[in-house]
Amino acid sequence: MDFALSKEHEAFREELLTYLDELREKRVIDLDAVREEYDEDPKALRTKGLAFVRQLGKDGWLGIGVPKKYGGRGLGFVEQWLFLEELKYQSLPTGQLLIQSIIPALVFLANDEIRKRFLPLCMSGDVMFAIGYSEPNAGSDLAALTTRATKTDGGYKVNGTKIWTTNAQNSTHLWLAARTGAPDSRHKGISLFIMPTDQPGVTIQPIITQADEQTNQVFLDDVFVEEALRVGEENEGWKFIMAQLNFERLFCISEMLREFHSLLHWWKSNKPDDPSEYEFERRELAKVAADIEVCRLMAKRAAWMMDTGRVPEAEASISKVFYSTTHLRASIEGLKIMGPAGQIRFGENGAPAFGRIERGYRATPVYNFGAGANEIQRDIIANRGLDLPRIR
Repeated sequence: MDFALSKEHEAFREELLTYLDELREKRVIDLDAVREEYDEDPKALRTKGLAFVRQLGKDGWLGIGVPKKYGGRGLGFVEQWLFLEELKYQSLPTGQLLIQSIIPALVFLANDEIRKRFLPLCMSGDVMFAIGYSEPNAGSDLAALTTRATKTDGGYKVNGTKIWTTNAQNSTHLWLAARTGAPDSRHKGISLFIMPTDQPGVTIQPIITQADEQTNQVFLDDVFVEEALRVGEENEGWKFIMAQLNFERLFCISEMLREFHSLLHWWKSNKPDDPSEYEFERRELAKVAADIEVCRLMAKRAAWMMDTGRVPEAEASISKVFYSTTHLRASIEGLKIMGPAGQIRFGENGAPAFGRIERGYRATPVYNFGAGANEIQRDIIANRGLDLPRIR
């Protein structure tokens, strides 16, 4: 692959930047008011953020990678990745799960009925999804899930609980994995559903993380899901789950890059003019900068592979593992360089680099297990990337 952006990709990026500038100038929507890191009222931020995502949908930006025959722009995964990178760098809501994960899953995996029903709603921003996979006793070993969907007239009754269900509080639907086979059926007895969250029996309980972010536990008590909302055949949901997770693992590095740029600006503003006194710090910053660029190229490679019709199974896992370990190391090095002042929490007066490094450090643990634990990703890399045998 060519690691440089093509003329077409550069033109797409310029089109996006022009669009965002026009939104600012015309005040179609107040971009500063929807920036994810500045709003003091989480509820107000969610309302403004959802409005911004719908504006993106209205202007055709949520259907970047959707084929024209389904009403999208018919562009590629590289353009989709560039779009997410730019908006995340500007700390704007992106509808990332929709664009990066749900929409490709619908395009490539769902039947025509589900595509016709949900793709227009996804591209307009009128539906929002949360992933309902993990359970208290089924995280890395997802095939151990026990949430059960029992056949009933016209559909299924679902009972169980999901955990780490990020964005469930804003979602209209869960992309839900439930067992329809025998209790011990493992991978062969799981089905995938699109479940409305406004159904009776859905209870969403917030969990606040150490990074002051909200995830959730979702309790499902006799929740009805119509049969038409099952994605694929009964008991064949595992292949859809694995494909969706491959899409999800294409991490954007913008958040980490924004933190690093904030750190660099602080460092240049607060260190003496003689750089020789800080040779060690300069060397560590250079290493972090190089690794961030490697992360970016890994993500681009996975997007390029998808544009050529290949599924980046091992490549997506490599990108995910390298991103999570790099983000942690970058945060640690940043805190070391800032010294005691680096402990001032994000949002408090006097926090160096706007507190982004401190908050980034608190947020990094989730990247080790989000979209699949790193230990499992290393198995995928070994088995599917290096063709090494499984040892049981």
